[in-house]
Amino acid sequence: GFAKEENPFLGFRAIRRQLKTPEILKNQIKAILLAAKQRTNIQLLFPMITELSELRQVKQIYQECYQELKNADEQIMDLKIGMMFEIPGALLLCEHFMPELDFCAIGSNDLTQYVLAVDRNNPMIAHLYDPLHPAILKLIHQLLRVADQYDIPVSLCGEMASDPEGCIILLG
Repeated sequence: GFAKEENPFLGFRAIRRQLKTPEILKNQIKAILLAAKQRTNIQLLFPMITELSELRQVKQIYQECYQELKNADEQIMDLKIGMMFEIPGALLLCEHFMPELDFCAIGSNDLTQYVLAVDRNNPMIAHLYDPLHPAILKLIHQLLRVADQYDIPVSLCGEMASDPEGCIILLG
């Protein structure tokens, strides 16, 4: 189970948790690889990556899973590997991650909360939660510029993706 944490948004979750329990991650990746036999549009997107070593670890685990299934005579396809950019430190160093990726996504909800130090679920400060804050837009612009240099497609996840005002600003 999940232990109670003082601040779970900054805690033991997503890829941080999965890398501590690699057997669970391997089972999940193998299940996705097997499911991808019936679908052609499946890709792997890893969240909450902070360091290049974490990305390389998950890619190594993916390769192990792929090879184990191939060795078992499974007719599987190699999947594209992506990374969710939601941690400000990862966005600031995005050029280090790009050579290792097939695609990436921006996690706008967590990115906003981490950059602005605002828990959007806290009614006393929720008014400060602004995905269109200039600091957020600057980080997104930097990521898009670098991704373009590496010819890496970028998608957007989170509430910002459904905000008509946000779409206009992002298109600009």
